Amino acid sequence: MAEFSIPNQEWLRILIISGIFISIFVTSELISVLLKPSVEVTRKFVHFSGGMVTLSFSYLFTSHWSVLILSLGFVGILYSTKKLNLLKSVHGIERPSSGGIYFPFAVYLTWLASNLNHQPDYYLIGMLILSISDSMAALVGTTYGKFLFLIEKERKSVEGTVIFFLTTFLITEQSMLHLTEVGAVKASLCGIYVAILVTGFELISLKGSDNFFIPVGTVYILLRYPRQTQDEMIFQLLLLIVLLFSFIFIGKLTRVFGFSALVGIGLMAYGSWGLVDYPWFIPVATAFCLATFGFGLKRTSQQDPKRFRIRTVFYLLGIMLIWILIANLFLDFQSIFIVPYIFSVVSVLDLFWRRHIILLKTNGIQVHRFLQPNQILRLLILFLVFYPVQQLFYPDLNLLAAAITVIPLGFIYTLITEKVYAKIHESYHRIDVMMYNLVMSIGFSVVVLGTYMGLTYGILK
Repeated sequence: MAEFSIPNQEWLRILIISGIFISIFVTSELISVLLKPSVEVTRKFVHFSGGMVTLSFSYLFTSHWSVLILSLGFVGILYSTKKLNLLKSVHGIERPSSGGIYFPFAVYLTWLASNLNHQPDYYLIGMLILSISDSMAALVGTTYGKFLFLIEKERKSVEGTVIFFLTTFLITEQSMLHLTEVGAVKASLCGIYVAILVTGFELISLKGSDNFFIPVGTVYILLRYPRQTQDEMIFQLLLLIVLLFSFIFIGKLTRVFGFSALVGIGLMAYGSWGLVDYPWFIPVATAFCLATFGFGLKRTSQQDPKRFRIRTVFYLLGIMLIWILIANLFLDFQSIFIVPYIFSVVSVLDLFWRRHIILLKTNGIQVHRFLQPNQILRLLILFLVFYPVQQLFYPDLNLLAAAITVIPLGFIYTLITEKVYAKIHESYHRIDVMMYNLVMSIGFSVVVLGTYMGLTYGILK
């Protein structure tokens, strides 16, 4: 464990920064009492002012302990005032939001990642986007927004989203141009690439989680994207645009998924290819086509509450994202990680298949017997759809070991999950159900990885 060490001069800076943050909270309360604006205005004042203060962290602090102390102190203030029903200029909103809690964690993680990689300017860019782009989007959206849409239950505007994109582009492009040595072309490519991805993060982030995903996502992108050659950067940008808009366009036509879910799936599809390799994209595309065009699904109305939206998709696909990130860190082990990754795809698709059979029957729609096989047959069909294709890309993939592992464990996973669903009356959209599914998927996919490796390098070697 790293030794606790803070340079003497940084203690004074910690006290000064703490005093500035406290003065921001006091000022927001005074504005709330004297001018009586909406809570959203005072929240954005705190959001913007606090973000501006944190911009200095990369240049004021050399010890991560200093940033951690400030971040934990910020969390403590926000958590305690919320519990005590104080600081209403920040907490007094009707919609649920934990943005204030996410913010300090994002500050610490982005500061740490940027400084460990000797790129403090990337931290600056991430915090600028969070502070300025998010505030500008909220200001324009609430003042001039006429074209409104819903992400789950949160209202957003086209105008605010466009301003967020443009502001993010300008911040990234100008910062990369003047603070780094990437050159004008690469700086522009970074601006467009970051703007598209981070706008996507902002669109699908719920309950204030954009305060975490925007800066963390920005730094993660900048630590990787500019390292590529110019041609590689152009290819990645075009790939992102084509995949994201293709999934949104097809999904809007079929109307199985809501808009927010389509953005999430499009980003997942790009991540599987861009962060790992194209064989990892094939399961995402195949699963999307099966879910959209297969299983005898009927189109749903635009107002249908049963349509899959981002919260549902996040909990269903979260495990796939975890394996994509793991494979990105250990690219030489793709042929091993592909097994639990596809198991995650198969298990999610199996639940999706069953869910729609039940939904169609509930609505009095006749379902052909061929489209409702039993659990084992469902898993066998899905195994044959997904795994043999990967043999073309990973010749050392052991299909026998994968079958012996995936089908029995998939059966147990499905059996347990169905019993839980039956107990709570098939309420697929309850948050506790989706969280349970995510935890179960993580646990079973790890068991799949261990069992497959044991069979491949042990019994079946």
